[in-house]
Amino acid sequence: MYREAHVMLCPRCGDMLERMLEIVHSCARCEGIWLDRRAVQKAFGNPQFPLGPSVWWRRELSCPICSTVMAAIEVEGLLVDRCAQHGLWLDHGELGRLLGAPTVIELDELHRLLAPNAPPPQALVDRRAARKADVARRQRELDEYRAKVLDEQRRLEQERAALQRRVAAEEVAEQKKRLGELRDVARGEVATAERRLAVLREQVRAGETKLQAACDRLLEIERAIDKLG
Repeated sequence: MYREAHVMLCPRCGDMLERMLEIVHSCARCEGIWLDRRAVQKAFGNPQFPLGPSVWWRRELSCPICSTVMAAIEVEGLLVDRCAQHGLWLDHGELGRLLGAPTVIELDELHRLLAPNAPPPQALVDRRAARKADVARRQRELDEYRAKVLDEQRRLEQERAALQRRVAAEEVAEQKKRLGELRDVARGEVATAERRLAVLREQVRAGETKLQAACDRLLEIERAIDKLG
């Protein structure tokens, strides 16, 4: 049973296909593209493009026109899905690769091949405008993200500088504390040494007094001996 063009559904995700060109439809969700036989003929020179055997174990998508399972055919390293009676289904980016054009302008390149002298249809103009708006939005988001990253980098630099100052201040305080402790220990040792020195001085003075007394006693004995002699 055939479906009308206005109710063609995406074979990949089931959404309704949107007409982009007269004989080309696209899925807004997965961005796959349906080309009917006339579009295939104009774009690739053969309505049965691509030629070659089907990869029978990869047959999984149904034709949006007749609902029969399409043949999966390998071409230029891609697997595309073709209905021999109605057209060709290409997943996102595959049309651009086959036409040698960037994905973002693949429909523009296809329009140039299908109708080189005709103005682009409104759907394609709207798609271009939406793409530009999306690019502008993404650029704004990127600029905002970059600004946030720069702000975060500046904040981190400030925090790191503050941390370095705090660590330096703590190290200085710790060094001062250790120096104070060493000074207190040194002062205590000096005080102990001074007390010991004072004790030694007293002992020396006491010894000198005893020595002087002994000398005096010896002198008296020598005098007494002289008197006896």
